[in-house]
Amino acid sequence: IKMPRVIFDEVTPPPGPFAAWLTQKDVREALILNENIQVGVIRHVIDVGYAPDLTDVEIDEIGKDPFLVASALSGTNRVVVTVEASKPSKRRQNRKLPDVCQTVGIKSINPFELYRLLKFSIP
Repeated sequence: IKMPRVIFDEVTPPPGPFAAWLTQKDVREALILNENIQVGVIRHVIDVGYAPDLTDVEIDEIGKDPFLVASALSGTNRVVVTVEASKPSKRRQNRKLPDVCQTVGIKSINPFELYRLLKFSIP
């Protein structure tokens, strides 16, 4: 399980054991995808996945999601994990990650699907 640095930097859990664990150097290094995302791929995600003529305000509303999708597009066998649910009626900056992923050809799953794929279980 990896994420681009911009997504990792966006994750800010409240103080506590999870935050302490997440900020450990070895954990951080294990979670961060150590590669540069090409600007052209991010632009493709925005143009195709959202709209080619978004305003600066709309791009701000999208946040860092295009970086996540672009990272998935930049490798093989990558999947986006999101808690967002598909809402095909949403348009432009309001599109949900599963719909953007589908539009650009990336598989997306929710955390429960990830748990099943990784065969997580509670004894």
